[in-house]
Amino acid sequence: MAGGVKTVPAGTTLALQGKPAVALIVLKQGTVEVLCNAGDENAVFTAEQARQEGRPIETVEHKGADVYVAEAGLFLPVQPASYFAKTECTLQIVPVTADKLEPFVLQNPALGVNIAKSLARRLLAVNQMFSGAVGKISAFKKALEQYCVDFYTIIEDLAKSSNDEQVDEIYKKAKVTKTYKRGRSVVEAAKEQQAAFGSAVADSGLAKTRKIGRGEVLCNEGDPGKEMWVLARGELWVHIRDQKVGEIKAGEIVGEMLVLIDEMSKRTAKVTASQNCELGVIPADKFPQVVKVQPRIAVQLCRMLSQRMQNTLRVLMASGKNVRETAQTLIQEEKYVTDDYHSAYAGLEPLEDVIARECNALSSRKDEIQKLFDE
Repeated sequence: MAGGVKTVPAGTTLALQGKPAVALIVLKQGTVEVLCNAGDENAVFTAEQARQEGRPIETVEHKGADVYVAEAGLFLPVQPASYFAKTECTLQIVPVTADKLEPFVLQNPALGVNIAKSLARRLLAVNQMFSGAVGKISAFKKALEQYCVDFYTIIEDLAKSSNDEQVDEIYKKAKVTKTYKRGRSVVEAAKEQQAAFGSAVADSGLAKTRKIGRGEVLCNEGDPGKEMWVLARGELWVHIRDQKVGEIKAGEIVGEMLVLIDEMSKRTAKVTASQNCELGVIPADKFPQVVKVQPRIAVQLCRMLSQRMQNTLRVLMASGKNVRETAQTLIQEEKYVTDDYHSAYAGLEPLEDVIARECNALSSRKDEIQKLFDE
């Protein structure tokens, strides 16, 4: 896509779901429509398919301030949605691909902050489309992801603690499974985030630290606040209207929406410590300065928000079907976690009581996932 400022007619395709991003697009005048199609993450949709089959997600309008368009695709392997000019639009095109974006943002920290704010607004708009049933499906997928992390952790701990040839053989087989690979990717991403956020807190001199004990409340739904937290150690539980909707692990951030969206002033969830926690505290008014000192935090924040939006869009698209049918489809798609578990456990059970207990605990988590499905 050629760079510079250009005016395009209504109906022009700006970005297509499933295709890699090739530019940062800034809407300077006009209105853009966002559509999303059901399909797996490798599906590539033509403009005609996107228009005919796409579900309207959002309308992005220029209201006196420049707006980023299709920016999430620059932090993901491919665009999570399609973007079309709904009216005649004036655009500023900055040619940049995903692999070039990080150094680009590192040289322009303020740009990273602005893109993060744009992504936060887009994520908020998508989240508002959630129904209770869709939320349960999202919780189901989150539980399966955590299951993969637990599987990966057990297999890695096993390899480090044993010199048994039979165990080595089990480890080799487990390493090539989808469950192990998926768990590893989640863990590695969390470590990368933790390193970026942790160094931002430590190096800036602008952030404070806070410790809370197990059972303590970090914030209540409806509380005012203008700070975000980086979870350095421990685990947090998230509740909305007294229902647990998620867990936050070390390396993740909490409360970023109030910092990134100026018009938001109240917390949207209750957050409590499920174990002793240590957090870095970044006040909203210090956030731009923190990013100047450690611009990588903006890149990681944008990547995290983009991933959340992609995950939310996938669930929303799936929810176009009957909810029970959708859950059943997810069970079938994720069937490999059960197969991978039984394959590893069959070899581990007779070897060591400690490993057997860990595997039994993992099996219990699988039972919890089944309960989510039953709901």
